[in-house]
Formats: sequence, structure tokens, C-alpha cells
Amino acid sequence: MINTAHAKRVKALMAGFDLSVARLSLVEVAEDCVPLTLLINPPHDSPVMMQQEIFGPLLPIIRVSSAEEAAAFVQGRPTPLVACCYSPTPHVWSVFRNEPSSGSLAVNCGQQRMQSNLKVGFGGVGESGYGYSIWGKAAFDDYSHKKAIFKGKNFAGCEWGACPPPPKGAGKGK
Repeated sequence: MINTAHAKRVKALMAGFDLSVARLSLVEVAEDCVPLTLLINPPHDSPVMMQQEIFGPLLPIIRVSSAEEAAAFVQGRPTPLVACCYSPTPHVWSVFRNEPSSGSLAVNCGQQRMQSNLKVGFGGVGESGYGYSIWGKAAFDDYSHKKAIFKGKNFAGCEWGACPPPPKGAGKGK
């Protein structure tokens, strides 16, 4: 973790869980470390249930009975930076492509795989952030302001802008 205070914050999110079942490593760790921890079926009102960003190695695992139920669960919470879908079924992929809103969608891979491609943008929507990328050409385009400049041929005389006044007598026809 970046510092001891951040590690304590992440450890506080694990309060109330049976960590002897959930932790992938039971080895004692330094005060500023948090081991990768699976939180299986945490209570829906728990802070780790997509109520806030965890920014740590905690992975809540929720049992659902269908792709539609999983998509509805995601849709009922703030928009995630990445929705991850692990399934061999193309139907499930399409449910996650079409139903819950997310900054990006990772199908059968983690966001690290997405982030390793410098040609593809990566970014959030809504509460997960704004913008398209933090690297590569997508980042350059995202953080560069492209200014449109229109220039007429003559001062006040272009067809799409202001035009000079009509000649005297124009428009007074029979």
C-alpha cells in the first residue's frame, strides 16, 4: 500500500469477515501491507459492496443465478470504472456489453490486460471519473484541447457570417 494510513483504511473494510477463509495468504504482513483477500458474499450494505472505491487488494465475490441478475446488480450501483465479465458464453458477454454502464468492459481478462494496450483508451463514466485514457495517443487526444477555427475570406463578408449591408435601393422592387 502507498502508506500505513491507507493500509489501515483498507483493513478496516475487512472488519467482520472470517479472514481465515477469505485470505489467500495467512502469513503475517507488515503494517503497510494488505494481502489479496477474497470477500465471499459480503452483506449488501457492506462498504466493500461497490459503495465506494476500495483501492486495495480486496475482491468481493457475489453469487448470482444469471447474467441478467449480475448486470442488474452492477446497474444498481454507481458506474464502475471497469466491469469484469468472466464467462465462456457469448450471451453473457452481450448482456454485459449492453446492460450495465461502465467506463470499460473486460471480458475474460483483468483490467491490467486492457491497460497494457497503449492504442486503446481506458477511462471512466460518471462517478468513476471522466476522460478516456491515461496513456498513449488516446490520452494525448483526451487531454489536448482541439480548437476549431473558422475564417472567412473577407471581413464581414462571408456567406455564413455577417454580410455587408445591401446596396441602396436593394429589396425595393416592384
